[in-house]
Amino acid sequence: MNSSSKSENSQLSAVRASATPILRRAFFGAASAAWRQLAKWSDRRRQRLHLDQLDAHLLKDIGITRKQARREADRWFFD
Repeated sequence: MNSSSKSENSQLSAVRASATPILRRAFFGAASAAWRQLAKWSDRRRQRLHLDQLDAHLLKDIGITRKQARREADRWFFD
């Protein structure tokens, strides 16, 4: 192996070593964002289901009708 090849290999190794933390941060950042979005959708769905289970007295207290509560509960989790 000549000195040019060794130099190219060491440069390539340096590039790989510096790119690895960047790629790792990008991957975990995207995974973290996806997890937060899933948690938000789950909370929203749970809250809508609970709203649908409130009795007439509690619905009146918060100022919505049974029909409005049902419509909200029937919405898609991502909406």
